[in-house]
Amino acid sequence: MDCFIGLDVGTSSVKGVLVSGTGAVIAAASRRFELRRPEPGFVEMDPEDYVRRVFDCVAGLAASVPRGGGIRAVSAAAATGDTLLLDGRSMPLTAMVSWLDKRAVGRARSYYGGVNPEEIHRITGWYWTGGLFPVGHLSWWRRERPDLYGRAARVCMNNDYLTYRLTGSWGTDPSSATPSYLLDQVNRRWHRPFLDVLGLDEGRLSPLSETGTVLGRSTPEASRETGLPAGTPVVLGSFDHPSAARALGMIEEGDLLLSCGTSWVCFTPHRDRDLLISLGLLVDPFLTPAGPWGGMSSIAEIGILADQYVERFFPGGYLEFDGAAAEASAALSGFFIEPYVGSLANPGALEERCRGRTSGEIALAVMEGVAFRLRENIEGVRRGGIEAGRIAMVGGGASSEPWVRVVSDVTGLSVRVSRGVSAGAVGAALTAAVGIGCFSGIREGCGAFDAGYRTVSPDPAAHAAYDRVYESKRWKCGESHTR
Repeated sequence: MDCFIGLDVGTSSVKGVLVSGTGAVIAAASRRFELRRPEPGFVEMDPEDYVRRVFDCVAGLAASVPRGGGIRAVSAAAATGDTLLLDGRSMPLTAMVSWLDKRAVGRARSYYGGVNPEEIHRITGWYWTGGLFPVGHLSWWRRERPDLYGRAARVCMNNDYLTYRLTGSWGTDPSSATPSYLLDQVNRRWHRPFLDVLGLDEGRLSPLSETGTVLGRSTPEASRETGLPAGTPVVLGSFDHPSAARALGMIEEGDLLLSCGTSWVCFTPHRDRDLLISLGLLVDPFLTPAGPWGGMSSIAEIGILADQYVERFFPGGYLEFDGAAAEASAALSGFFIEPYVGSLANPGALEERCRGRTSGEIALAVMEGVAFRLRENIEGVRRGGIEAGRIAMVGGGASSEPWVRVVSDVTGLSVRVSRGVSAGAVGAALTAAVGIGCFSGIREGCGAFDAGYRTVSPDPAAHAAYDRVYESKRWKCGESHTR
């Protein structure tokens, strides 16, 4: 049996899957990272500990290969944006600085030479964040630690450091490179003017190759640590959300992937990059140059909002939260919790807002508020010329049957729901299979891979009721109403 390993290397953990050549999941594994906060605003990881935990995850998957099977290739999707400086022997000079790190926020623009944010968005595909991600980390090191910065023979992110440790070769793909804010995304090259601002020469960065390129093969040392057969091909992956889109076949215009975590990230393919930029979306190279770009937006901190309600009103956690919402799903009480009414920093407002309401009404109101906000985002991009024809959900919210139902009923769209394993990891395994030539391309691979999803369709009566509420905007008042 041909087997493939796909990894989803996230901010706080790595998730991995071992899949067959048809995408059937044979095994899954995960390991958590240790985030350190040595000073206010600083968020770091030990690079050796980081690699060890990823390798432990791979080893657990490699040990699960069925008798007579073999691992053909491995690939990783990653939430890139963590930064590391290395010396001339490729040994770490610094801790790995997480993209969450805020040491340069508010100062990076002056560090960075006052570059126009609109120009940054147009060139790199990502709008300016005020100092997060590698451009902020590098600016800080250059200004605050010039001795250390000057000694760095190589600058890398978490994804290319990981593949280097597997193969001994340096390389990265345009999707993973985009969060560095140093990439000329259209021309697929490092942007010389931005490198000059940071005093970087291109030789200190990883060479660029497309997603699906075989970077190299696992070294004997890496094979001993991971259980991979020596010489296993390691295929360049992508950013995490595009990888999840591949897993669920959300690769055409009109598709919308909803990744439900701390924030809910919307990912939609579209051929017109300029349109995505004009709508203020983050842009991923996705299936270009032959296929569409990917546009991303987020509904910030939705997971934090839900956590606050669950912690206060549902001692049984999300299982109780889901059960209460399921029992109330036919009640249509008219009570709504709009995600941004009140401050997330003011949990005391929860008591007043929910006084006299049942647990079922509260649970359903949280889900409805998020779904209405999602619909508002969909309507906004539709006015800009991007239609949404179907939704796929992955992550925490996708495991909640009533939440999936509410999203479908509020938006009026069918919702494709992934199985419990990480869709980003399954997408990485698919990328590995395509990369070594098992499929002619991503579209053939999507058709052959069993993503294990199911589809939930909207209930016409419920959608009509929600439609009236949405059009009246009553849900935005954050008060009790009769539908």
